[in-house]
Amino acid sequence: MIGTLHVPGPSPVHAVPAGYKLLVLCGLGTASFVIADPAVIAAGAAVVIMLYPLGRVPLHQVWVQARDLAPLLVLMAVTQAWFDSPLAAALTVTRVLTLVWAAGLVTATTGFSAMMAVLQRILAPLRRFGVRPARIAFALTMTVRFVPLLQEMIQETRAAQAARGMGRNPLALAIPVTIRALRLAEGVAEAVEARGALTDDDDFGIPERRHKEKASDTDA
Repeated sequence: MIGTLHVPGPSPVHAVPAGYKLLVLCGLGTASFVIADPAVIAAGAAVVIMLYPLGRVPLHQVWVQARDLAPLLVLMAVTQAWFDSPLAAALTVTRVLTLVWAAGLVTATTGFSAMMAVLQRILAPLRRFGVRPARIAFALTMTVRFVPLLQEMIQETRAAQAARGMGRNPLALAIPVTIRALRLAEGVAEAVEARGALTDDDDFGIPERRHKEKASDTDA
């Protein structure tokens, strides 16, 4: 199920290394909060949208992501407009949409193992302080991957409610989505435990190091 989030390549966007994608994503996030002009942020969002077809990602995903965030965006816009100004509201909405679309593009065009490896290399210096980079990288990557899955669960549950004539009952939506999310998390945890993926933090995701260690053991 997690694999369905990755759109197969090849494409120019797929060819960009995962590290550069994450670097651009971080830079875009920083720039979007430094720039205070909604027109500039909107131009950045347009560039991100144009990259979707280039990465062979269905363009309708842009609309799906915006639609799923619509209630939150409306709440944010109304709050910002009330306490600040309509300009601040427009700026907040464009910032959020731009980052969500950019993150969606990175997720769709970057393999799970590639993202894991990059995050682990970034966190590697923290190992001297007792931090386990592999587990943190795994948790961060799984978090990114689970967001679209939860959106998909919400959409399916809403469709089932509409078919049964239940309307938009928040409780009827929250309970089945929570149960499905817990079952999914339990299934992933069992799969990870069965494969022993987290039993050796120091070399998780780095097969080259495992190969060297096996070779040294053989020589010994």
